[in-house]
This record gives sequence, structure tokens and C-alpha cells, in this order.
Amino acid sequence: MKVREIKHRKFKLWQVIIFALILGIFIIGGLGVPLKAATAPLTIKNMKVSVWPEYDNGRILVMYEGEFNNAENFPGDVTFLTPQNIEIGQVCAIQNGTEHLCQLYTTGSENGLLTINYNLPIPTFYLEYYYDGIAGSVDKNIDYQFKSLYKIDNLQVVVQQPLRSSAFAVTPAANFNSTDAQGFKYYNFNFQDVAPDEVIPVTASYNKQDSNPSVNPGKTQSGQSTGSNLPLVFGVVGGVVLLVAAFFLLSRTRRPVRQAAVASRANFRQKPVPGRAQAKAPQTSGKSVSFCPYCGHDMGRDYRFCPGCGADIEKHRK
Repeated sequence: MKVREIKHRKFKLWQVIIFALILGIFIIGGLGVPLKAATAPLTIKNMKVSVWPEYDNGRILVMYEGEFNNAENFPGDVTFLTPQNIEIGQVCAIQNGTEHLCQLYTTGSENGLLTINYNLPIPTFYLEYYYDGIAGSVDKNIDYQFKSLYKIDNLQVVVQQPLRSSAFAVTPAANFNSTDAQGFKYYNFNFQDVAPDEVIPVTASYNKQDSNPSVNPGKTQSGQSTGSNLPLVFGVVGGVVLLVAAFFLLSRTRRPVRQAAVASRANFRQKPVPGRAQAKAPQTSGKSVSFCPYCGHDMGRDYRFCPGCGADIEKHRK
């Protein structure tokens, strides 16, 4: 009995170890937690901040798009700053230039600004939000400030003039202006070596008689999301596969252990004790009783199959 208990405990211990390893892999894969040593602080190679007032609604649409320098650090956690009380549209990575891989995110607060935190699978990012930053009903003013937690090598801020507006003026003076096929005029600002927490202010004023947006809602030029969460999906699928494989492996390896323990019990029951008289075996159908060599169950010698485990005894006799 002690031998069986020791073997059973060892088997349980291996079960616990295997389950703990699988659970750890599942959690790490599902949440996309990077297992890597500490690295240098993240910096941004190029970033574009688009500020589009009254584009497809009465608020300001703001878009962040760019690329980090530290490609070896991704997947990795990143944080962006925005004004408070915004409506978040997309929090994504950009793949192949246009494909948006949107991610799960959390928000917080830092020095009066909102923080958007998420795990970025690749160095290229995209983020968009709406906020109420327009003052006035006809003569309107915008006072926008951008700040980043990361050093930015090259920053471009682009302000779009709403359609049907006039007397549009920006401060500071734009580096250059451009116009697209829809008739939108853009005021472009370029900044180099922007330090972490450095504030980039841009103000604009214009006259607009109506409160209608430049385009109908739903026709935004911003990128479309694929709605994918690759780290989480791969982690969940991988965890399920590992759990199924472990269950199959354990179910296969458990049978020999049980059979060995049962056989040992049968041998123990059949082995005579020296110096001790053996009790007579009970009789069944006029013939002496034997034991199943597989499970030790009592059975008559004329039985072909064990009533306990169903084993074919005739094959054993041959």
C-alpha cells in the first residue's frame, strides 16, 4: 500500500508541475508579456500629429501616427498623452503601411493629461481621438498642445482648415501649406529633436457660418481597423493546444502506472507467506478459485474473462 501511495504522490506532483508550466506559458502568450532584459529608453523616429477641426463632426479629430526607433523592444508597452475628456477611436499598430491592428488599452492620468497605455506588437503605431477643443460659434478658436513622453527625432504637426471656412490663421507660422483633391488646405509644422515632456503649442482661428462638419460622418480619411488582437488570439489558441496535448499525454502515461500497481497487488495477494498456513480458496462451480493476473480480482479457473477488469484470461493461460 505504501508503494502505491508513493507512486500516486509522485504522479500527482508531476501533474502539478506540468499544469503550472502550461499555465505560465498560457498567461505569458495571452497577455503578450515580453520576456527580455531591461533596454534603453524608447524614442520615436518619426511622428505625425494631424489636427482636423470639424472634419466629420463638430469636434476636433486628432491622429497620431509614427514609428519607434527601438525595433528590438517590440512587442512592448507604450504610453501616449492626450487631453482629458476625449472619445478614443482607434489604438493600433500599423502593418504594411495601411493595415491597422487595433489593440486593447487602458487609460490613466498624468499631470492633468490622459494617458493611453497598450502593448504595441511592432514599432509602427496609430492612435486617433475626438475632443471638444473649439471655442466660439462663428468666429472660432483652437488652442491645441501636444506633449510626448518620448524623445522624437522628427515631428510633423498638420492642421486642416475646415471646408466653407475663411480667415484661417495659425500660430506659429506654418512651414508650408498644401491642398488635396477634396479642397482641404493643410498647414504643416516641422520640429526636430523634441525632448520628452516638451510642449508643442499650436493655435488657430477662423470664421465659419454653419456648424456642419466638412464631410458626412463615416467618410473619414483615417485608416480602417482590422479589429485584430494578435498577441491575445495567439496566446489563447496556443494555451488551449498545450492544455489538450498535456491532457492527452497524461491520459496515455497514467494507464501503465495503474496496471503496474494492480499487477503488483495481484502478485502480493498470490505470494504465500512462509510459516503460515494458507486459507483454502473458495470454490466456484466445483472448481478452485484463482486471481486475475491483471487486476487481482477473484475468479474461477473456468472463467475466460475477468469479471473485474474484463481481461481475456485464456490468452494469459496460453
